[in-house]
Amino acid sequence: FAEKQNNEINIKSIDINPITAIGFQDTLLFDERYNYRAKNESILRQYLQALKYQMDEPDLLYLFPLNNETYLINYGFPVYSEIRESGKITLFDLPFGKSLQADTLWNEQNAKAVHSEIRLYLQENKLDFAGVSEEFLKVENDSVIRISYFLVQ
Repeated sequence: FAEKQNNEINIKSIDINPITAIGFQDTLLFDERYNYRAKNESILRQYLQALKYQMDEPDLLYLFPLNNETYLINYGFPVYSEIRESGKITLFDLPFGKSLQADTLWNEQNAKAVHSEIRLYLQENKLDFAGVSEEFLKVENDSVIRISYFLVQ
């Protein structure tokens, strides 16, 4: 795959390694994902702080398309050592493989533009995706969202 740059959205093809994360899981519509994140972020941070678990990685959403525009949504933080589940807070694995990825300054309008651009690229190149991840990063003083579409192999 070649990189594509359009309106300052740089889409690149990368290999993603598998990740284990801890957090929440639910079935929602795509547009409900940010409310879901906002609702659960402080609960999850408090839980991890109570366990004295250091969160070095950004939080993320992983969305697996189901049907009727619904998605299985996993929200959480990557973990790299043993950690305890509790109630609705569970461990989940994120896939690995080829993906299309782009970063942008975080706001819903920018995220929507990146999703549209990647989906157009998928359509133009007759590619299918198996899932989508959104990572929420801090780069210097900016909030950045990294959007990845995992390709069907």
